Amino acid sequence: MPKSDYSYETYSKGTIHTYKRKTTLFPCANIYDRKIIVTDKEAKYLSSFRFKDYWLGEQILNNTVYDFSYQALDNTFGAIYIKPKNISFRKDEIFNAQFMHFTEDTIALGDGYYKIDSINRKISKLYLRKIKSKEEKYGQWVGNYFENRIIEDLENGNFSTDVVIKEKKYTLIDFWGTWCGPCLEMIPRVVDLHNKYPSTLGIISIANDQDKNSVIQCVKKNKMNWTHGFVDGRKNNKIYSDLAIQTYPTFILVDSEGKILLRGGQKEFDKIENLLK
Repeated sequence: MPKSDYSYETYSKGTIHTYKRKTTLFPCANIYDRKIIVTDKEAKYLSSFRFKDYWLGEQILNNTVYDFSYQALDNTFGAIYIKPKNISFRKDEIFNAQFMHFTEDTIALGDGYYKIDSINRKISKLYLRKIKSKEEKYGQWVGNYFENRIIEDLENGNFSTDVVIKEKKYTLIDFWGTWCGPCLEMIPRVVDLHNKYPSTLGIISIANDQDKNSVIQCVKKNKMNWTHGFVDGRKNNKIYSDLAIQTYPTFILVDSEGKILLRGGQKEFDKIENLLK
């Protein structure tokens, strides 16, 4: 896709900030605002864009040089990619999920854990703080801990994710929706995995949907016999922003302590069984 020049402004604390970026536009019928109802015919004309540039810097920690890349609209929320400088990728692999973090996340670097506190307004400085307590190690990515959540179930009650996670050696947390084609395609594979490792693997499926009855019917039809949660897609919910759930399905595999062992989509799902053996 061709790159285009794009300029925009943000406003914060009485100051207007202007950014000049490189973007690319592409057809994207499967991604749309969950608050807006569109027909299949209308979805064919939807499009999306992605930034094709990023801010880049480096820092030495424990005698290792790290590359820091940041991609977002401004300094308030975005993806931060941190990797040792001696690890190389092809040009199209620079933003690899293994090294991706988000602002206010916690990451493992060298011999310790660091909190990503903030980025200054000019996006010229990234502030890290070394931490020690497990409570500060909650985050979205491998090596972080999955913070306990109270989730609405399909029977109008609630459950604690920590309680479910402690029941088995491993727990797969599945973010999905009945409106999501790739999610529906993955259901048989998730069912097979559940049936193959009943004593060691628990599953929590959290549906981002608008109709709980649709979720209930889908669960019954496909014999998804595990723990299910429901989040109304028409309402803002911190679980998606806190965990940076941007694509569906998203799978997060944790151990009995809640430590994240794997995170990703359909491609990462293929690696789960190797971790369970």
